[in-house]
Amino acid sequence: HRGYKINGKKILIRGGGWVDDLMLADDSRTLEAKIKYTKHMNLNTIRLEGFWGSSQELYDLCDKYGILLMAGWSCHWEWDEYLGKACDEFGGIQTPEEMDLIAEYWRDQVVWLRNHPSIFVWLGGSDKLPRPQLEKKYLQLLEKHDGSRPYLAAAATIESEVSGNTRVKMNGPYDYVPPIYWYEDKSKGGAFGFNTETGPGPQPPPLESLKKMLPEDHLWPIDDYWEYHCARNEFNTLDRYEEALNHRYGMPNNVQEFVQKAQLMNY
Repeated sequence: HRGYKINGKKILIRGGGWVDDLMLADDSRTLEAKIKYTKHMNLNTIRLEGFWGSSQELYDLCDKYGILLMAGWSCHWEWDEYLGKACDEFGGIQTPEEMDLIAEYWRDQVVWLRNHPSIFVWLGGSDKLPRPQLEKKYLQLLEKHDGSRPYLAAAATIESEVSGNTRVKMNGPYDYVPPIYWYEDKSKGGAFGFNTETGPGPQPPPLESLKKMLPEDHLWPIDDYWEYHCARNEFNTLDRYEEALNHRYGMPNNVQEFVQKAQLMNY
C-alpha cells in the first residue's frame, strides 16, 4: 500500500474531496471558513479531483492552515458520458494533438502551483491511467519544473507500464454502510491501505437548510422533491439511507425527528 512521509515523518492521511462552489461564488470569507471546517473535522488533507480554485487563494489557505493537497486531473476526460466522445482504457485523450495540448495544461498548472508546500502529490489521472506516451510527457515535465514531489498515475488500483502499480484503491463504498463495515471488510473500502475516494452516501442537512431547499408542503414525508437533490443513477434515491435509519434509530414520525436521527447517521 502507498504511504507518505512529510519532512521525513510518516503521516496518516485523513482527507476529503473538494469541489468549488457550483456557481464559483466562493469569496475569501467562505473559502477560509471551509478550510477551517476541514481542520475542525480533524482532517489534514483535501483531494482536488482536478485543479480547483479560480485563483491561488485556496492553495494559500491550505498553506496557512497546514492542510495537504492532492492535486491533479479528474475523471472527466476518462468516460464517454462526461467527455461526449468515445473513450477507451486510457480515456478520451487519444490523438498526438490532444496529448500535446493536455501536456501543456499539465505544465501550466504545475508551474502555476508548484510553490505551494501544501501540495504533496500530483495525480496524472483518476479512474484510468494516461496513455503511456502521455504519462512519459507528464513525468518529463515534472522532472523539469517540479522534481521535489511524488507523482501518482491514477487514483484507482492500476498497473502502469511507465510508473508501476499505483498502490492505492478507489473501491468505495459510496452509500451508507454500518460502522462495523470499516473494521470487517478486507477486500474493498475497509479501513486498510490508501483509499483515494469513498463516501458515506446521503447527508441530509439540518432542518433550517431543508426549509430553504424544499417547499413547505413537501418537507414531510420524503418524496420526489427530496430525491431531486440526490445524485444520479443508482444513487438517485434515499431508500437505502431511510431503511438503515429506520432499523437503527426507529421510524421517524415527522421531519423534525428525521433530521435529528439523520444527524446521528451522518456523524
